Amino acid sequence: MSLLSQELSQAAWTDLAASALLFLYPILLLAVREGVNFCFALLVVLALWCLTTGRASFRDLNRGEIAYAAAMASLVIATALSQTWHWHFRSAPYDDAIRYLLAVPVYLMLRSSTPRTLASLQYGIPLGAITAALLVLPQLPLDNGARASTPYMDAIRFGDLALALGVLSITSVDRADSARLVALKIAGAAAALFASIESGTRGGWIALPLVALAWWLLRGRGRWSWRPAAALVGLLTVLAVVSYFFVGKVHDRMVAFSTDVVSLFHADLDTSLGLRLQIWRVAIDLFAENPVFGVGPDEFKNSILKFFDLAVITREAAHTGSAEVHSQILLHAVSLGIFGVVAIVSIYIVPLVLFIRAATASFGAAPFVRSAAVMGGCFVISFLVFGLTVEIFNLKLIATFYSLTVAVLLAATAHRAPA
Repeated sequence: MSLLSQELSQAAWTDLAASALLFLYPILLLAVREGVNFCFALLVVLALWCLTTGRASFRDLNRGEIAYAAAMASLVIATALSQTWHWHFRSAPYDDAIRYLLAVPVYLMLRSSTPRTLASLQYGIPLGAITAALLVLPQLPLDNGARASTPYMDAIRFGDLALALGVLSITSVDRADSARLVALKIAGAAAALFASIESGTRGGWIALPLVALAWWLLRGRGRWSWRPAAALVGLLTVLAVVSYFFVGKVHDRMVAFSTDVVSLFHADLDTSLGLRLQIWRVAIDLFAENPVFGVGPDEFKNSILKFFDLAVITREAAHTGSAEVHSQILLHAVSLGIFGVVAIVSIYIVPLVLFIRAATASFGAAPFVRSAAVMGGCFVISFLVFGLTVEIFNLKLIATFYSLTVAVLLAATAHRAPA
């Protein structure tokens, strides 16, 4: 009997520690440089302890969970294959890849936790979004094209992460939530939108209509009706028009985009859009030359210089491209070849498919469990869109945030019960 009590006590303390870390990591994401990595490291330690004591296990995985584990391991494999082919081994390219893999034992631990443990995340998310807005306030007014950021994060990634927190906050609203919790989540979404607007991150704004569509479909469990669809499209159109004419930062960034497009027709390629197009052309050409294993991790910055020497791209494009490819998928394609493409696509698509499947299933009574699949689907779509125009994961803390959040939300869907 005492042994049983000891096991129950250990389980309770594990759940309590996990709950506290799930509450904290969204709040620390933008406020403390290594905050989310610290929380993740502690969760990994807890998960490994649970695996050694038998509280979590790799046994009895279903096909979806096996696919998830394989997807999270795929980038490590793709990196190893490319390095072996080029016979050039470095540890740095594994910095982000290993984070996806380490999220798997965290998932296994949280899968056996109580819904209450997982639900602590729904309080931390809106508080994290509000924290993003509080970080912007001391920077106001942002004149002369200045954009909100933090000392360790540029405006693009700051705006994208703030928007991701807002997406999680608003999509977590459930009919069973108390009025206070709903108010907190709505406040979090509003604060995140404010921070995103002040960051001037246009690439993130593209995700909003897709997220709205995903939310509507997942909440309706895949059912389609033209009237709600028309209403949603109309509402988004009105919001876009109002934002363009009455929100200064949105108006300025959209005008800047149209100016970039006009500049392209006048052969001015050294604009935000023109530079990306030049870099993407180089990446595609290099991938075509090295389709199986790529040019090697971190080698694109060296390879792009020869295209400047050949007068294929401008000096500014070569300089910008040496910093990043400005596309998450193209980065892995050119660096790791087809294995890299499969890896990064699976990191997005496998969780998305699992969230869609979970959203169409019957859930148990816990409100957060009902919301987890919807949150997860919208979250993955957000990051998929973010990665179209920027290397969103080139900050390791962002890879941590993505892999950890996916693991938590997938673990929540594992608590669904048959109808």
